[in-house]
Amino acid sequence: MSEARKRILSMLAESRISVEQAEELLSAMETDDKSRIKTPEKSFSNGFTSMVDEIQKQVGKAVKSIQPQSKELKNKLKGLGDWISDAVGKVVTDIKLSQNEPIDGTSIECMVPAPENYSKCEKVEICNVWGSIIVHDTDDFSLKVKGKISKSALGEDSHVEWLKKNIVSVKDNTLVIGFDKSSVEKAALEIEVFMPASMPLTIKSLSANVDINGPFKISALESTSGSVKMKHAILSGTAIETVSSDVEVIGGTIALTAKTTSGDFRLKDCTVERFQIQSVSGDIEIVNPKFSDDAAMEMNSTSGDISITRPQGGVKRLEARTRSGSLQIRWPGRNQPLERNGTLLENTDPGASIKAESISGDLIFD
Repeated sequence: MSEARKRILSMLAESRISVEQAEELLSAMETDDKSRIKTPEKSFSNGFTSMVDEIQKQVGKAVKSIQPQSKELKNKLKGLGDWISDAVGKVVTDIKLSQNEPIDGTSIECMVPAPENYSKCEKVEICNVWGSIIVHDTDDFSLKVKGKISKSALGEDSHVEWLKKNIVSVKDNTLVIGFDKSSVEKAALEIEVFMPASMPLTIKSLSANVDINGPFKISALESTSGSVKMKHAILSGTAIETVSSDVEVIGGTIALTAKTTSGDFRLKDCTVERFQIQSVSGDIEIVNPKFSDDAAMEMNSTSGDISITRPQGGVKRLEARTRSGSLQIRWPGRNQPLERNGTLLENTDPGASIKAESISGDLIFD
């Protein structure tokens, strides 16, 4: 029995959740398991994301069915969010233990040359399981690798020879760097890439930390538990999927969709065209955003807090919903309650509007 299922049954035994809620969570996990067995080619984060979607739906149904709303309900939902975070962490730990770092590892630190067909590449995909991914904007390509590789995997090859064979390649005009979780090799590596920002990037990480510096166009980013930091990146049409990874974006252009379970999502000093962020228990924080004229944003969270501070420029639409978290908007203009459930906010550009909803959390406009 998996650790996550044990946690569900333990919560049921302790009366922290009802029989119906336990059945719904176990059913969601069973559906997810079957989906991953039938379609093993799916990205490793899709299974977690499917479970997240199902949990959010079931929590929403449960909340709507209970009247009247109360502080006790808010606390229970917060507890559910905390449990999800804890369960995800335990699942990730189990994965790490089953696919651990190389116990017979040898330390390496070397530069890896670009493959022969590098000049024909139009995009880049970087994958890593443990360690880190660091990307810098430079005129020329270079690749630095540091960490440990299993001696049995190395065989008779030198470090550079083995890395040239296994860590970098060209496939269909795509430069592929690193390992994904399907790799049979045992390695925990810090992969540092120096390259021009002209080629779009796709990043895949299990527990490796991700640090991107420069105006790279990020096509997609997947991460389970490593931290993610991006400075001045172009997130236009970008899809971000994480489980417990905290995501921080500083500067750059934003037009993205993002899903996270318990990781926090923070945007600071960004030019915002549009975004849609969905979270279960992670907080969403938007600081000093500069909205484009047609900016449209949507944020949904079950128990995480949502905060928007010092927005600039006009905005066409902004919707923020949290079921038990607090929602705070610092808007430099006037706000006017709507007839039903929402608030019209206007700054110097007429028409700026926000719809904000919370079931049992606090709603603050200032």
